[in-house]
Amino acid sequence: MLARSSLRVFARPTTRIRYSTMATPFKIQLEPQNSGLLGMKLGQSEASKATDLLQKDLENHHVFFNESGFHDHIVHQVLTLYGTGATTKDLDTAYNANKAYQLKAMKPKPDVVDKLEHGSDWSEYLGKGRNYATFFRFFQDEIDRIGWQDTLKEYLFKDDARGRDMQSRLFAGILHPLIQLLYGMEWSQPMIIASALAQTAVHRDDYKEFLTAAAEKAQASDAPPKMKTIGGLYEDAVKNEKLRKSSHWDDSNRIFDGVFTRAKDEMITLAARVRIGEEELDEKIAEMVHHSAFVASAAAFHPPHAPRFEFILIPGFQYQPRRASWRTRSAWISCSTSLVARQLFVAICFVAMSLRMEKSWWVSQKICSRGFTRLWMMGTLSS
Repeated sequence: MLARSSLRVFARPTTRIRYSTMATPFKIQLEPQNSGLLGMKLGQSEASKATDLLQKDLENHHVFFNESGFHDHIVHQVLTLYGTGATTKDLDTAYNANKAYQLKAMKPKPDVVDKLEHGSDWSEYLGKGRNYATFFRFFQDEIDRIGWQDTLKEYLFKDDARGRDMQSRLFAGILHPLIQLLYGMEWSQPMIIASALAQTAVHRDDYKEFLTAAAEKAQASDAPPKMKTIGGLYEDAVKNEKLRKSSHWDDSNRIFDGVFTRAKDEMITLAARVRIGEEELDEKIAEMVHHSAFVASAAAFHPPHAPRFEFILIPGFQYQPRRASWRTRSAWISCSTSLVARQLFVAICFVAMSLRMEKSWWVSQKICSRGFTRLWMMGTLSS
């Protein structure tokens, strides 16, 4: 485990959180009775094995395993396997298959950790992978001090410049920071939540301009009408020829070189229709997850070719903040609104609107109704 600094000086009171379980910002601890959303019956040996592997991963590996920013998925893989009844042997096999190519964890910089605490301007350190360990330590200390709920409320959901900036980074990296956060919340693991916030901080803010413009357009006097359904937004996108043809196969980045270059105003106007009220939050989250499965499965069918799923579309299944009942629940409204807009953006870029609706309904229902959403991403259905 990384050595903790004993010379840290806090700008605010340092009352520590007393955890009701053994899980802390510095220690993973899974218990058999907490087996995730599927509620599988698990034993102590599986819980202990998963605990050990997750601890090793977070202590020894960087979030990226190459200079292109490809992610370490071990946390997602281990928890997915654990939550679906894998044996200790299965868990070891999965971990060993993926540990060899990971980058070694860096050490945090104590002076920068203190600067993050004492100043609100993080611009010098954001978006840089080399600062992951430093942000990780900072968020571990903050969660240790005030708890993970208040840490999220202060650094991610707060309606200030830093909070809005962090939210835009949360959706980067094919939603990896967001997915990591939800895994941490689902299993009540403060250490994973700290790593998710650190990941968020070191990702780029590529979606910031788009999300900011869509939010401003939604509040303008000439704002477009609020969406009736998420599916209706996709239907409207199909009818818009400029949007439909804005992404080209040879674009180096179909999102920003394609749609955001050739149909920027149209995309912002469409995204501005995504407005979610608190009373409909649960309904819209469920609708988005189901529609993400629908779009991904519909886009996979192009006869006479064999069905092929587009990986970029799969993470949209993952967004189910089951712990949204805690006191920052209202903050999920902004987060969910941004994510629906982001998913719409990505779908337009990658599926070219040639959706095979007649084949996709059965597939999408199987994906959602049987709890297979995360398994598609992790590849555990290959057999």
